[in-house]
Amino acid sequence: MYMGVMLGTLVVLSSATWPVAWIGLELNLLAFVAVALYAFKAKKSAMTYFVCQGCGSLMVIIGGMLTNLFSGGYMFVVAGLVFKLGLLPLHFWVPVVVVVLCRFDLFVLLSWQKVAPLFLLLSVGFGTQQLVAVNAVGGAMMMWGCTTIPLLLIFSGMVQMGWILATTGAFSVYYVMIYFVVLSAVIYYSTEGSTLLGWALLNAGGLPPFSGFIIKLKAVMSIKTPLVLLLIFSSGLALCSYVRLIVTMRTVGGSIPCFLLFSCGIGLV
Repeated sequence: MYMGVMLGTLVVLSSATWPVAWIGLELNLLAFVAVALYAFKAKKSAMTYFVCQGCGSLMVIIGGMLTNLFSGGYMFVVAGLVFKLGLLPLHFWVPVVVVVLCRFDLFVLLSWQKVAPLFLLLSVGFGTQQLVAVNAVGGAMMMWGCTTIPLLLIFSGMVQMGWILATTGAFSVYYVMIYFVVLSAVIYYSTEGSTLLGWALLNAGGLPPFSGFIIKLKAVMSIKTPLVLLLIFSSGLALCSYVRLIVTMRTVGGSIPCFLLFSCGIGLV
């Protein structure tokens, strides 16, 4: 069944027309729903995922056909892809699905399942600046109320998507790969409550000298729009949420205050 998930994404990545891309999205959808039903018998969550993703795919194919008639068709495409990605303001279905997933399927949902719609969204390039602003700031603000790792990852993913949408070309692929590696570390250590979870969260928050900071620094140097200031602000706000959760969980012991002060000083410089 996981082969179907991978195959659907590969079909989208190699597609040249909207109908072929839609077929890939549907194959990916059906395969992941089968995985969720088989592994957890979570029929309500699986049905929620199926309906929302199906609506997103329908909006994509309708919008794709309308683009031949008028440019406004791209609005339907973007709305459908935002729905499938679980970005603001069409994110309401994501928490319902996340709570029933194991660590591996949670990683698949928050990483591989976003590759195909993200590829199409970057290809369209319509309304991305608005999406960057809404998800970067909105995701960072919603992170502040999170007390669990899965919910934190949902909204931090919105902030990361803001960074990805703001970058261009091959660097977007590079950023996505680094983000997936960082995400996998957080999810892997999420149930252990160990010191390593604290360091993984700091890495995800973009604290120097971790890789999460380095990739954001490179992104800042490559982004040529005023949105970079908004992204920096949202990342600082998101980092506060990570630190707040770490202090609450007390995963890194007494050495964290000095390290955080030193790292935040470097980040401000």
